[in-house]
Amino acid sequence: MVATEKFEQLTRVAARSFGLPGLRMVVVGHPLGTAPEESLQAWAEASVEPVVAALCGRGH
Repeated sequence: MVATEKFEQLTRVAARSFGLPGLRMVVVGHPLGTAPEESLQAWAEASVEPVVAALCGRGH
């Protein structure tokens, strides 16, 4: 799961309520819709390894 900082807690609560307390999540900056392109690029680049790790079962 990829969630922005603002929705991290809500996403964790929802995951637990759906029986997924150990859902691997990568948290990125917020907001995405109005963030400068440079910020989006930096967040995307910083997220690649954590997303791959989560998909491969190595993330948190």
